[in-house]
Amino acid sequence: MEFENKILSREISQFIWEKGKTMGTAESCTGGRIAESIILVPGASNYFKGSIVSYTNEIK
Repeated sequence: MEFENKILSREISQFIWEKGKTMGTAESCTGGRIAESIILVPGASNYFKGSIVSYTNEIK
């Protein structure tokens, strides 16, 4: 993961954690990479609930 993305992932995690919120993602063309970047931050399981990835047009 690029350095800038790591910083952004940490900032998002801090924001979500401070607000006491949870989050999930729904992805397509990214193939789950957004969820991957979120869970690379230690403690993400405290606020990240999961992801749905529908990559092919058949599933969408």
